[in-house]
Amino acid sequence: MRSWEGTHFKDTPENRRLIQARSILIEAEMKAGVFNYLKWFPHGNRAHLFESAQAEAKPMTIDEYFDQWIKKKVPPLVRKSAERDYRQHFSRYILPVLGDHLVSSINTQLLEDLRHDLIDHSCLSVKFTRNILDGSLRAMLRDSRLVDHLIKDDPFIGLTWPDKIEREPDPFTGAERDEILDHFKAKVAFYFPFIYVLFWTGMRPSEVTALRWGDVDLL
Repeated sequence: MRSWEGTHFKDTPENRRLIQARSILIEAEMKAGVFNYLKWFPHGNRAHLFESAQAEAKPMTIDEYFDQWIKKKVPPLVRKSAERDYRQHFSRYILPVLGDHLVSSINTQLLEDLRHDLIDHSCLSVKFTRNILDGSLRAMLRDSRLVDHLIKDDPFIGLTWPDKIEREPDPFTGAERDEILDHFKAKVAFYFPFIYVLFWTGMRPSEVTALRWGDVDLL
């Protein structure tokens, strides 16, 4: 389908650059198969065609929508780790509870109930629970609202989270450090260099693990 759309912008160098940038994004979405006409042209020349098709669309459950949504969340459109988290969070925690609910029925109360279930019954931490709801589920519902127009309002607006509690640093004393090092040296000698480097450099475990012999200068 071809359609001519106006921009309603004045013909200036700055506006030409803006339109060029938008055209690149639109072309990328078309190639990826995720272009949504109403997102870019809500009052466009063919808006009535897409609005009619949308009105006639069959209501979808969370399970049904996720099945088509996750197929678009693949590299390079999203990070590989994000795709993995989406699949794990939905298959293990979200779909068993909300899978049969219509996307259009999701509201703040259902989100509150899911949060309560994950924290109190599944014994998940607040941080991990927030990753599931405020990260994965929110990403899908955002697309269902802005891209596919299955819901009108953002159900997350009324969902609040407790402020993060920052704990005071509680470092080991010098005596505790030496006791830990002596233990590893005597009982688990293989890991003694690893623990020693952590204590005497302040490096993170991930940073030490990533070291290679090429990074070491003994001179």
